[in-house]
Amino acid sequence: MLTASAPVSPTYPFLEYYNTTDGKRYRRNAANSAWIDLGLVDSLGNSATVAQILAGTDTTSFGTPDSIAALWQRGTDIASATTLSLPSTGGRVFNITGTTTINGIGSAVGGTCLKLKFVSALTLTHNGTSFILPGAANITTVAGDTAEFIAEGATDAISSNWRCFDYQRASGSPINITDQVATQANQETGTSVTTVVTPGRQQYHKSAMKGGASFDATGVIAIATSSDYNISSITDNGVGDYSANYTTAFSATTARFTTCSRENNVSVNYYAELDNARARTTTAQGLMAGQNSGGTRNDTNYYEFGTFGDQ
Repeated sequence: MLTASAPVSPTYPFLEYYNTTDGKRYRRNAANSAWIDLGLVDSLGNSATVAQILAGTDTTSFGTPDSIAALWQRGTDIASATTLSLPSTGGRVFNITGTTTINGIGSAVGGTCLKLKFVSALTLTHNGTSFILPGAANITTVAGDTAEFIAEGATDAISSNWRCFDYQRASGSPINITDQVATQANQETGTSVTTVVTPGRQQYHKSAMKGGASFDATGVIAIATSSDYNISSITDNGVGDYSANYTTAFSATTARFTTCSRENNVSVNYYAELDNARARTTTAQGLMAGQNSGGTRNDTNYYEFGTFGDQ
């Protein structure tokens, strides 16, 4: 066999020689137009590089355990950046360090899957084409969160379009828990059986009291703070004449109704009701109290009311 440190000349079809520079054998093709790499003399063929394994398109080289490990092993940590750069040394499992907002991931062969673990809090920015996130919404990571992405390209095609097909919070809570929480509209409609109600939204249901209090009107009006809700103050307009002032206004003057009750520790019948003579507003309600006998107004040592309606 011919031996040379560079391709020999002249050539003819099927000519073979050994290259002393790279230790490989080469054979001329049938058309005598190019050399065919036959691999190392002391091996069965050409071993694939990590880059070739990651590209997945070479058909003339074979993989070694070390190069194939690039498809699944943990790679070097990746610093967060606008576009994450995948290490040329391979790996499919990475820690993401830093707090820079991430808008995408570098190119890879279609079908490539990545497993990422976030070391710090940062923002993942949803893009409907190149960086598709669950719920089509941005994600703010928490240390310990993990995500899995797949390159959206076709077989053997290079793609920089990625889809997150799994995201796990370190806490175990759902990623888009807000999708499962009742809105004000859900509460006002009152028909959903698939959403959960939070403390800040429960009062919007039509069955919930939107305001109320109990107070002593003898002397200076004193509200029982343990029982009041959405009441900023009670105005004393005169004997047996009060106004309840709401902290959060109602949507309209007709969008509510109020119930009243009154007690005195004496053997006299009393009444407690709305004061229709006093103009109702979205932020105030007139109340009055008095004796049933003769309709005489007087102050009470205990008056309570509750208001329902739309806010």
